Amino acid sequence: MSPPAVLLTGVGKRFDIVASFAQLTRTVAADPSPLAPAQYAAHVRTACPLVDDPQYVQALRELCEQHEVGAVLPLTDLDIEVLACAREERRLPAFVPSAEVARATYDKHETHLLLERLGLPSPPTALPDADLDALDYPVMVKPRRGSGARSIHHARDSAQARFFIDYVQEPVMVQRANERARAVDRLPRRPRRPLPQRDPPHDARVTRRRVDQGRRRRRPRADRARRARDERASP
Repeated sequence: MSPPAVLLTGVGKRFDIVASFAQLTRTVAADPSPLAPAQYAAHVRTACPLVDDPQYVQALRELCEQHEVGAVLPLTDLDIEVLACAREERRLPAFVPSAEVARATYDKHETHLLLERLGLPSPPTALPDADLDALDYPVMVKPRRGSGARSIHHARDSAQARFFIDYVQEPVMVQRANERARAVDRLPRRPRRPLPQRDPPHDARVTRRRVDQGRRRRRPRADRARRARDERASP
């Protein structure tokens, strides 16, 4: 009996993640953009409505029924709360946290408050109505919602912080800047081994080989040009 399929939403450019799942089980990639490159690493690629479309969850349900999907995993943070609500309503087998946690972690300030309630470390964080002169600088002015380092600005003093607070056209927060930032993006499998990566498609290998061959063909010409320059420079 073959394992159940997995449905990945918002695949975008995450080719390595989609390819890793495709190595293990039948993988369905759903993305509203027909140009999303990661969908070509899946066994099945399909377009879906935007996250804020009322038919988004229903479209995913139909894909689950059609392809016998056992788990729905988001590869973007845009639909985690939507999938969480659908899971609590028993409409989708979504592999996401509770709707309450998803809602809190999509808002960076709410995430800070959640970490504090759980006794976990979080950088000092304030809202724009706080006393900006009393903060410890440098700080980062960033949108409360968003990802991909969008509209994040480094402020060295309160004057710069006020400027960026007015500059960003959405709700923001101010957070103490850590000079050493780290990012972790990993999905392990038992027994504590990373998911394998699938080789790139044949077309990608052929294109890469042609580029390499073109570079090799250009080397003799570059060598001749170099020898000509050396001869002109010699007395």
